[in-house]
Amino acid sequence: MLADMFAMGCLLHFQGERSAGTALIGQVIDQVKGPAETRYLASLVDNLSGNELRFAREIEPSAALRTLCDRALPGPRKEAACAR
Repeated sequence: MLADMFAMGCLLHFQGERSAGTALIGQVIDQVKGPAETRYLASLVDNLSGNELRFAREIEPSAALRTLCDRALPGPRKEAACAR
């Protein structure tokens, strides 16, 4: 259930529903966080933008949510400013 909830939050965030997505992800984090994971989870949230579909797939959600993630269309990759 938590994997699906996290994946759904990532998908919503990717689709522009940032507030709803962040709220779902926050609820999952509240359930799983411990002192050892605090830095890792903060880093995860900080790096969410642009990685939503990757994170959603890596958490291994249910088949239904994997299908939704696969149907979501990632935007074109942007060139990093430092790569110029």
